[in-house]
Amino acid sequence: MASANESKRLDELETAPVGRLLLRYSVPAVCGTVVNAVYNIIDSMVIGHAIDDPNVVTGIAVTFPVMNIVVALGTLVGAGAAARVSILLGRHDLRTAEIVLGNCVQLTLIIGLTYALLFACFMDPLLRLFGASDNSLPYASEFMYWILPGLVLQNITYSYNNVMRASGYPGKAMYTNLIGAAINCVLAPLFLFGFGWGIRGAAIATDIAMTVTA
Repeated sequence: MASANESKRLDELETAPVGRLLLRYSVPAVCGTVVNAVYNIIDSMVIGHAIDDPNVVTGIAVTFPVMNIVVALGTLVGAGAAARVSILLGRHDLRTAEIVLGNCVQLTLIIGLTYALLFACFMDPLLRLFGASDNSLPYASEFMYWILPGLVLQNITYSYNNVMRASGYPGKAMYTNLIGAAINCVLAPLFLFGFGWGIRGAAIATDIAMTVTA
């Protein structure tokens, strides 16, 4: 049975003016998308200043298409889950909505572990396919190998923020993204400049930020 707060939230989705709901839900969604891009920007800026080699920024840039594929695979399941959950919540069928969400999270984890294994096995050819040269490939490979575990959590983080919004929690979905971005802003410079961990430091910082957000 739904609690009083849950019932009130679901009733609001049914009865509140569309314009107010659109503003309330679209602004956090846009902020979440912007924050997703901030990770790549922060990593590129910090690594570019920490390592005096022009090829390092090129190497990091080459990894972005691979990361976009990862996000797309997660969103494929997460966006579908959000649509199904929205329909079921509209019917006040909370139990089935929970089952759908659980099944989709399991599917996301299975897909994530599968592509992480495949990327680990074929990383260098894949990066060369996206434009890595002999000079930039070592940087791109090092960054991707360290960040692969975090990409599985990234799928959960960004994909199921859609479900959080669909369930009536647009603010919470936005705040979780902001928390992760803030952690990455602090840890990436610390690991590179303070600990001298190089590229792997930026990747580990991103992994930690994604873990906390997830």
